[in-house]
Amino acid sequence: FTAIFVSNVSTITVGNANPDWGNVSGSGVYYYMNLVSLTATPMYGYHFSRWNDGNTMNPRTITVIQDSSFTAYFAVNTYSIVGTSNSTAMGSVTGGGTYTYLHEMSLTATPAFGYHFVQWNDQNTDNPRTITVTRDSAFTAQFAANSYTITAEPNDPTMGSAYGSGTYNYNTSVTLTAVETYGYHFTQWSDGVTDNPRTITVQNSATYTAQFEINSYIITVQSSNPAIGTTSGGGSYNYLTPVNITAIPNAGYHFTQWSDGNTDNPRLVSVIANATYTAQFAINSYAVSVTCNNTSMGSVTGSGTYNHNSTATLTATAYYGYHFVQWQDGNTDNPRSVVVIDSTQYTAQFDYNSYLITANSSNITLGSAIGGGSYNYLSQVALTAVPAPHYHFTMWNDSIEDNPRTITVTRDSVFTAHFVIDTHTVTVVSADNTMGTASGSSRVAYNTGVWIDAMANYGYHFTQWNDGNTSAHRRIIVTEDTILTAMFAPNQYTATFATDNSVMGSVSTVGGSYEYLTTLTVTATPNYGYHFTQWNDGETENPRSLTLTQDTSLTAFFAANIYHVTLASNDSAMGDVEGDGDYSYLCQVTISANAAPHRHFVQWSDGNTTNPRMLTLTCDTSFTAIFETDQQYQITVTANDTTRGSVVGNGMYYMGETISITASANEHYYFAQWSDGMTSNPRVVTVTGNMTFTAVFEPVMYTLTVAANDYSMGQVAGGGSYAYGAEVTIEARAFGGYRFLGWNDGVHDEQRIVTVTADASYTAMFEPNVGIDNVECAVYRICVDNGHISVEGVENERVRIFDISGRERRNEEQLPKGVYMVRIDNKVTKKVVVL
Repeated sequence: FTAIFVSNVSTITVGNANPDWGNVSGSGVYYYMNLVSLTATPMYGYHFSRWNDGNTMNPRTITVIQDSSFTAYFAVNTYSIVGTSNSTAMGSVTGGGTYTYLHEMSLTATPAFGYHFVQWNDQNTDNPRTITVTRDSAFTAQFAANSYTITAEPNDPTMGSAYGSGTYNYNTSVTLTAVETYGYHFTQWSDGVTDNPRTITVQNSATYTAQFEINSYIITVQSSNPAIGTTSGGGSYNYLTPVNITAIPNAGYHFTQWSDGNTDNPRLVSVIANATYTAQFAINSYAVSVTCNNTSMGSVTGSGTYNHNSTATLTATAYYGYHFVQWQDGNTDNPRSVVVIDSTQYTAQFDYNSYLITANSSNITLGSAIGGGSYNYLSQVALTAVPAPHYHFTMWNDSIEDNPRTITVTRDSVFTAHFVIDTHTVTVVSADNTMGTASGSSRVAYNTGVWIDAMANYGYHFTQWNDGNTSAHRRIIVTEDTILTAMFAPNQYTATFATDNSVMGSVSTVGGSYEYLTTLTVTATPNYGYHFTQWNDGETENPRSLTLTQDTSLTAFFAANIYHVTLASNDSAMGDVEGDGDYSYLCQVTISANAAPHRHFVQWSDGNTTNPRMLTLTCDTSFTAIFETDQQYQITVTANDTTRGSVVGNGMYYMGETISITASANEHYYFAQWSDGMTSNPRVVTVTGNMTFTAVFEPVMYTLTVAANDYSMGQVAGGGSYAYGAEVTIEARAFGGYRFLGWNDGVHDEQRIVTVTADASYTAMFEPNVGIDNVECAVYRICVDNGHISVEGVENERVRIFDISGRERRNEEQLPKGVYMVRIDNKVTKKVVVL
């Protein structure tokens, strides 16, 4: 017989004490010793409190041993509502505090004097405002200063202006300024203040009126010399008053002007400032005018204005070529003094001087001169030189060559005519200067002998003179102007033309006999594929113009053509080309196109797609290699949450290209995997098309360890794995007969909220209700010295020391800083060791 055993099954019931505040899960039928997870999930605004058995773990794992019932308790969250002001000087806020979820509370913003409420930091303008509490919140009341109108104005706009008007905030300092118009002055403001400018502090709207009054000025009227004149009209007058002033000259004097140049008398002035007017007087004067009968003959001095009874000196000065005769009244004194008794005119009389002009010959046998005599200054006189036969006039003694000549008489003068024998010109020329030259041209005296010559140039010969004489070298007697012309003729030469290779080309001109300097055109004509290089004498001109100067033979030389292969790329960044250069006619040339990475060759510009490509050159050739870009694909790299991390690698890439994508987690997060499950980071990807990769970041989970120093004295809750920043409630509850002392970090709240920022350990310290402090004979003293704990007053009792993890430590060892439990027999106390 075989006994068949099966596991017992038990029913686990999970209830909810507050169904509206959260949900629970974990109910079911399970086998004996199964591990079951119970979960209480609070709704927003609520939090899990405990299970009905006091356990606060959530989720919570139980081991099934019997039917059990668990009830989850939830509690309402509390939130902090903070009300603040943007400036405590401008106003205050009331109503902040701690409130339960969905509680309705009120915030009130109260402005200080001179300020007003504008809005809350969330732009809400209700005041007071009602808030339904759903989370921790802070509200800041925005206050602003009141605005007031300040008006600054003059009592009379024609007298001045006032500045500083405007709209200003409460308590603003404003400067008011009164600016008077010229002729007026500021006295005070309408409130009696005389400061200008003045500074006010704005408390409310106000008007300030600047008071102005008209200025008064002193007009002083005086004479520059009271002995010759007086004045009237001075006194004190208001600004812009019209005032008449008068200058009164004494007998024998007259008014000239006021000190400011004005000549009006009487004169009307407008008062604009303190002013002094001084009248200027002068003695009477008369005009004396001195002139001459002809201003080109002389000049006079003495004209001017003279005071009555003063003496004037008159002077007549004759110019060169003239002389003074008398004054118009017959007086011949010069200079002459006159007494001025009234305005008068005097005229000086001038007349011409007379000069002797002499005309003669340097040699009376060669010629004579006529025209001399006595003449007035500046007269025009004609002088003539008369040469004898076979002589001619050359110049006068003053080097003037004019004949006849006209002179202007300015002084006594002598003019002498010079003569020389006649000369004749012999002109010797060539009939054609290209064939030869002739010499012997000269200018010689009458009946003189002269030699002349005819000289043929290279390629020519002399024939005769134009008078028939055939002597190239001859002497002639000159009796008149003569012209003789030398005649020349060209020599004869032979020309021969040929080619060095009749396969490559030919020449066009047939040779023969030609005159010297005959111009022949000879052409070297290459066959196709060849070109003319040069003639046998090194010349490269073709066609060639040849001028014969001697017997000549020319041979044309030819060579194969050089053709240029020009290669280009449609885009140098996509690829380059090889094979361009210079090559001979019919040469075999290979050209190739080389694509850059991620580019490919398409075709040549003539449509040919062969690459490399063979060419047989018959002419200059040009090809462009056409390249195109390989296709690109979009690689998209994203993060599942940009607050948790960032990625690198987005972009356009070529098919087959190998790229790297990287995910960088922010602090307190870690890279988990890519959206396709791969975990490599950085990760190498080969591009096969458009691709998308999403980096999955997860929060770093930290372990929160919650323990008791002695689980027989109490229990704890709240430990587990949590994300950074999570707020976790940990709780310590003492069993009967024991009490909770506090946590190992010194906090004494049984239930507390801790913020997770790293792995952390919290130990709840429990002790029996009876401690050392309650021992009847308080003879124990616990001492800490440099990391050692000792107990004084112990006789037969056993002393044991435990750390917060419950591990017993030896009395003699040096302990690290921390919290320790000292047990004396069955009594426990706590002692903190500080190094």
